Formats: sequence, C-alpha cells, structure tokens
Amino acid sequence: MTVIWIILWVVFSTIILGAAFWSLIIQYKQKKTWEAFAKKAGLKYMSGTFTGPCGVEGVLDGYDVSLFTAEQQNIDSRKNRKVTGLQVNANEGFVDGLAAGTPEVRTFIKSLGGLSNHDMKGKKWDKNLTIFSRHKEAVNLFLTEERVDTIKKMLNIKNADVILLLDENEGGYRIETSNPLTDLEQLEKMVKATIARYKKLSVTKEEIDSFKKTVKSSPDGGAEDTKDE
Repeated sequence: MTVIWIILWVVFSTIILGAAFWSLIIQYKQKKTWEAFAKKAGLKYMSGTFTGPCGVEGVLDGYDVSLFTAEQQNIDSRKNRKVTGLQVNANEGFVDGLAAGTPEVRTFIKSLGGLSNHDMKGKKWDKNLTIFSRHKEAVNLFLTEERVDTIKKMLNIKNADVILLLDENEGGYRIETSNPLTDLEQLEKMVKATIARYKKLSVTKEEIDSFKKTVKSSPDGGAEDTKDE
C-alpha cells in the first residue's frame, strides 16, 4: 500500500468516525432534552437502547402528543434520511374532511380516498401549500379567515414536511424535520403553539349542525371533484 493510499484511508476513517461520534453527541442531547420535556409535561419518556432512538408519548392538555425519530422513505433509496417527528392528535371533530400539507406530502394527500383539490380562490392562501377536501361546501364554511391563517401557520414550519388531517371525528397533525429538537425551549414552544392553533380550529355545536345541513342539502353529498391544479 502506497503512502498516498494510507493517507486517504486515514482521512476517510477519521471522517467516518467523526460523523459517528457527532451523531452520538446529538443523540445524547436529544435524549436529555426529550426526557426533561416529558418530565415537565407529564408525558411518558422511552429512552431506548444506548445507541438507539428515544421517544415521548402521552396526553397534554387533552391532545395526544408523541415525539419519535424515523427514516423518511424517498423514491430514490439513496436519499433516505433520518428525521425527527412530532405528532399531535386532537380528540374532537372538525369538518368532513380536510387534508393540507407542504409540497413534499402532496403525493400522499392525493392518494387519500374521497378527497380532491379544494378551490381556495378568494382566500389568502399560499399556493405552494396543498389543500384537499371531501365536502366542499362544508369545508368552505369551516375555512374562516382566522382558520385559514391558523392552518398556514401550522404548515409553514421551517425545514419540515408537515401534514394536517381533519374530519368530523378527530384531527391529526405531523411534522417531520431534520432538526433533532435538542433545544428544550424551542420544543416546548413548538408543542404549545400547535395546541394553541388546534384550539383556534375548534368548531361550535352550531357550526357542526351547519356543516351537516350543508352536506345533506348538496345534490351529490358535497363531494364533487374540482380539477387538480
């Protein structure tokens, strides 16, 4: 083995070992942060193995909250990447039904049965975001100016893939980000902001009755298709 090959071997070995060491440092910080967050919020912390991922789950202010790490699957397997996930589910009904998300989750949203592109003309919407619905007229009633603004804030998370699913029984909200969420203050703010925004999406009994009447009065049940732009 020549001197050049030996030098290259040493360089690449150093890079690989350095990356592995840095990954362990990030994981250690993540474990400490998530454990502190779980303890403070009264949630269950799962430490995992020494080199394995940790997790958090439980109920906070009536909402199901979970933190986890996962491998994001892409069409090109060489581009798969590890992401940190935050999921907050609401145990209440909203409107039937709505799916909104960032460009990266558009393909998944399009695959959901019974939903089609929702026309947002006349509303202050971000055209880069995806929004599909089932019963168009009911969803139009649901999408007040405040709720449209709230949904945009829920989706516009920096460097993250985000999806929001709402129906007449529950709500689901998921963030996948390359940020390991090792900053306790940032993590707390993110969860609190999510719950606060969910509450702004809550509907009254009168609104629910109105949604149901709209669906029943529609000739085709309110599930007409609009052209997918």
